[in-house]
Amino acid sequence: MSITPFFPTFSLGWRVSQEKFWEPLSNFISDFKLRGSYGSLGNQIVNSYYPYILTYNIGELSYLFDGNKQMSVYAPGLVSDKLTWETVKQWDLGVSFTMLNNHLTGDFDYYVRSTYDMLTKSKTLPSILGTSEPQMNAADLKTRGWELSLTWNSSLDCGLNHSTVFSLSDYQSEITKYDNPTKNLSDSYYVGKKLGEYWGFVTEGLFQTDEEAASWDQSKIVGYTQYAGDIKFADLDGDGKITRGKNTVDDPGDRKIIGNSTPRYNFGLRENVDYKGFDLSIFFQGTMKRDLVLSNSFYLSHYTSEWSVPQKMNYNYWRIDNKDAFYPRARLNGSAVTETQSRFLANGAYIRCKQLSLGYTIPKSITDKMKISKLRVYFNAENLFEFSKMPDSFDPEQSTANAYPFMRAYSLGANLTF
Repeated sequence: MSITPFFPTFSLGWRVSQEKFWEPLSNFISDFKLRGSYGSLGNQIVNSYYPYILTYNIGELSYLFDGNKQMSVYAPGLVSDKLTWETVKQWDLGVSFTMLNNHLTGDFDYYVRSTYDMLTKSKTLPSILGTSEPQMNAADLKTRGWELSLTWNSSLDCGLNHSTVFSLSDYQSEITKYDNPTKNLSDSYYVGKKLGEYWGFVTEGLFQTDEEAASWDQSKIVGYTQYAGDIKFADLDGDGKITRGKNTVDDPGDRKIIGNSTPRYNFGLRENVDYKGFDLSIFFQGTMKRDLVLSNSFYLSHYTSEWSVPQKMNYNYWRIDNKDAFYPRARLNGSAVTETQSRFLANGAYIRCKQLSLGYTIPKSITDKMKISKLRVYFNAENLFEFSKMPDSFDPEQSTANAYPFMRAYSLGANLTF
């Protein structure tokens, strides 16, 4: 017998400003409303439309047999027989207000979203299994966040009209259930893990002499003889050597959480002004806090491939005459370089001017003579400029260098109405 999923939702509001006890405050805060809501929803946006069905993979071999490429059929992977819906439940508490003679309006919401039976890789199984672990409803996730929106409107006697809209939000997600009792860091999740966290080594600097390099035991991490200019990791656990310990949360060796890729404190700011036919609109957006581990294929390509073409920034590598360099000594396939570490953790915070529009509406006294109802000329610009500490060739909104870049666009035009 099948069970029909049930996803209830309700909301409740109280306009407190209409109560009699609010009258002493009404001149300052003219409107004040408390809001609350709860809802649940089934999630079907997963990796495939039919994750519960065993499917054979049909393709074409890349090898020739009797001068022809042959078709091939591959056995399917494992599928759990206990797949069910992911269920997302969320409650929200919010407040809306209008104050200061209706100049300022705002909304604030705090929410908690719980995802149950999240479809993900099941518990890590021994490699003797011979195939990847099946997807199962193996994890629960809890997200806590808040959103703030403020709008200011004003008009001056001189004819200047002004509007500012500001928004700010933040959230973090944490795993609350997953079958990984040892909290092994090689597994996908562990209870208490915040999504986006980076476990890595703390880079203490670069060895300045061959003697210093030889005295620092990183043999469990680095499989080659170290020299001056190579990377030096900090001994966080004080045992005199650099290791991964038991590779668990309780014993990570000389690693720790060095950052998180979750974009924190996302904001937007829009400014609108018009005065005697002129109008200006400008929009900024950005992120105040984010850490990124950049793609080795671009950021560290000169250490990972003999065919790469180094960028200008890569020339700042350690040499006898450049001991304060950012990059370590030239070395191909140096494993210490590609370890997740604090030295190559990029600051993904940024602010970008996403859109600017400047226009002028020709006075009606002139357009009437031209038998025109309205004529506005304008200049528009998109992705005009940004401030970021990301390395060259990397965009903070995309975090990878192989994504199609945001383009700066400029246009001049006119809106004509007869």
